[in-house]
Amino acid sequence: NLIEARKLGLEEYDQARLRKMSGRPDLSVSFSKLCDEYLASLPEGGSKTYHEDTIRRHLSPFFVMQVPDFSEIRNADVLDYIQWRRQKGKEAGKEPKAQTLNRENVVLNGLVKFAVTRDYLPKADAPDVKALKTVDARRPNFTRAELKALLKAAKARIEKVTNAATKEQRRLLYDWIGVMANTGLRPSEAHSLLWKNVHLDMDEPYLHIIRGKTKPRDVVPLETAVDHLKAIRERQRDYLASCKKTLTGKQHVFSLPDPNNKSIVQVKSFKTALNNLLEACSLKDRSGELGWSAYSLRHSYATMRLEEGTNIYVLKDQMGTSVRMIEAHYGHVITREQRDELTKVRDKTQTSTTDMTAINEKFDEIVGALRQDKSETVTEIVRKQVWKEWKENNNHEPKDEPGGEEIFEGDVIMRLKELGQADLYEPPEDLPDSLPD
Repeated sequence: NLIEARKLGLEEYDQARLRKMSGRPDLSVSFSKLCDEYLASLPEGGSKTYHEDTIRRHLSPFFVMQVPDFSEIRNADVLDYIQWRRQKGKEAGKEPKAQTLNRENVVLNGLVKFAVTRDYLPKADAPDVKALKTVDARRPNFTRAELKALLKAAKARIEKVTNAATKEQRRLLYDWIGVMANTGLRPSEAHSLLWKNVHLDMDEPYLHIIRGKTKPRDVVPLETAVDHLKAIRERQRDYLASCKKTLTGKQHVFSLPDPNNKSIVQVKSFKTALNNLLEACSLKDRSGELGWSAYSLRHSYATMRLEEGTNIYVLKDQMGTSVRMIEAHYGHVITREQRDELTKVRDKTQTSTTDMTAINEKFDEIVGALRQDKSETVTEIVRKQVWKEWKENNNHEPKDEPGGEEIFEGDVIMRLKELGQADLYEPPEDLPDSLPD
């Protein structure tokens, strides 16, 4: 229809004129196209997989229909999305918590910033994807008796099936639980673990963790975890040998046989398998409001080590976390002796006149070395240093990792506290685009 086509053309022309008059970019971009370009810019790995999944499951169903031109997105659209996302969860029987929405909004925030860098969206018009207020909650940990029952049930279920593929899946689940509960690894760390970073054949076995929330670290597995890892390695070697292949250091530890390609393939998630096991051994109902998850095994490891009297500073290095986080999450199990140790450290760091002089000298030294512009605030200077350290220890930016920006800002705050300047902290408008030489 020529008349209808002319009408649509005039509407597009008017919109283009309006864009030009208001100083907005001429480029428009569909949500789907933006997502394709954004995902293509991310490094391969678990973080990219999370971003892809979040876009597919949650962001696309809303924004494709409600904001067809992403250059038109505004704060009101973000608020409408959050309301829609909550309602969507309610209708599915589980309203998402603020922590879940904040993780998902990291992806949305990444898309917004990417649109700005590609000139699809003026920075002045970019919506502010703010973090929602969260309630400090911790997923439950397994008691020793529950963990023993879980492993016993997992082992028994292996023998109950005759299908070879299912049997292998259950064997790997059994070993995965044994490793997680005896190393304290984060699920994402276990997911990305490669055999080249697993050192079992030595007097003191260790796992070299590269892709964690913090800088790379070495994790010392308990003897039980070593046994489970060796069992996994032996099965994978035997299977690959039957295919006339060998196990290489570049292959993922938690992988299953892939008969089609005569190789092994990385397991994406143990969530469904773990839930089925919990159901089978009647543990699911005790999990409380938050429910069991892979993280419950990490919490179990921390709880049991603290109950055994493990030094908190050794534990925080092993788990790749901070003393502050251990106090916050496991304060209910910290022993009197461990509390006394914390008190001693705090006593040593009391701000006497002498101590404050030393702190201020350290502060002046760092700020003097980094300050390139007299208008820079203390927080901006420290943030640059933390950013530089992050880039040295990770092959991706904070925004490319679920919750990464929050972790980054936490590091900034901790650095300011170390310098005795916590009261000077200023929330960021944005992360720095470049680093000092």
